[in-house]
Amino acid sequence: MLHAFGPDPSQLTNPRLADWFANLSGSTLSSADYFDAPSDLVTGSGSPFPAAFAEYIVLPDGPFGFIPLPRVGTNDQSALQAFADKWSLTGAGTTTAPNHQLLAIADNDGIPEAGLTLTQVPGEISSWVWRGAIDDNVKNGSNAGGNADLWAAKTSAHELAHEWKPNWPFNHLDHCPAGTPTYDDPALVCLLADLDTTAQVQRTNGVARFHMLQIGPGVWHSEYLEIRKYTDPFVP
Repeated sequence: MLHAFGPDPSQLTNPRLADWFANLSGSTLSSADYFDAPSDLVTGSGSPFPAAFAEYIVLPDGPFGFIPLPRVGTNDQSALQAFADKWSLTGAGTTTAPNHQLLAIADNDGIPEAGLTLTQVPGEISSWVWRGAIDDNVKNGSNAGGNADLWAAKTSAHELAHEWKPNWPFNHLDHCPAGTPTYDDPALVCLLADLDTTAQVQRTNGVARFHMLQIGPGVWHSEYLEIRKYTDPFVP
């Protein structure tokens, strides 16, 4: 590094957005310089989205690649969205960029959760995966010995699914009830099931599927169906 971590001079009055970035002397970045998550459960053969008639195309990295280890230091939704707006070249996550969704992979920095999708900023949305929290958990937590890549990939799919708000019939913060099985296997819980012991164990199984649940006489609910019914184009 050319110098140590230091605050962005444009944000000195708001330490939550100071970013605390470093100027790296190398021409390329290694995996030690950024947090990442595999995209196979968003775009690959294991993705649940094609069956919901949603195709994800991951945009290429910008001319300077990844943003090295930004230190945000908050899970306040307005602050996170402002940070996302600052670094999103395409305007993803705002109404000015229809059919764009924004996913940020970040450190935990004291944030205990694996992921978060913002709901409190009108007309904007972004999804966050706290890869640092996942890495820490598989080393020392309730999923010790698990596969952090599989967990991060599943969390990426989980958080992007939240951007469609598919579980409106349930009062579970856009989750379906805990223990709700996938459409094809009663032993597997839905990707958006409320967290319980079973869902916690399955966070590292690399399986991302939705449910098909009868919620009334002749009335069926599924994230697959709700995403299909979402107005095109996608806007926050």
